[in-house]
Amino acid sequence: MRETKFRAWINDTMFYFDIPSSQHYRWDKNKLMQYTGLKDKNGKEIYEGDIVKEHPNKHVGEIKSHDTFLHFFVDWNSDYPDWSWSEMAYDHMSRIEVIDNIYENPELIK
Repeated sequence: MRETKFRAWINDTMFYFDIPSSQHYRWDKNKLMQYTGLKDKNGKEIYEGDIVKEHPNKHVGEIKSHDTFLHFFVDWNSDYPDWSWSEMAYDHMSRIEVIDNIYENPELIK
């Protein structure tokens, strides 16, 4: 079972928290990002909204969720095939690197 952790972008600052510490606040879903339960090739936790690069091909994509945080995938914004959570978990993690997130540097995903 994966850890249930979130982060949120609030007033130009990224906050990290777990469910119990956040129940008193009403979060805007567009700014709430859940931990996928996965780590990139450098051991960095991967959250929804992260911008990732796939090596060695250098494709850049965004981590997105389906079904209210139940499933995650990489949206490459190109002809490169998207990867579902299970594909990321089992086949590609040694090739993915988190390079930023969509709130701090959205231009990286264009």
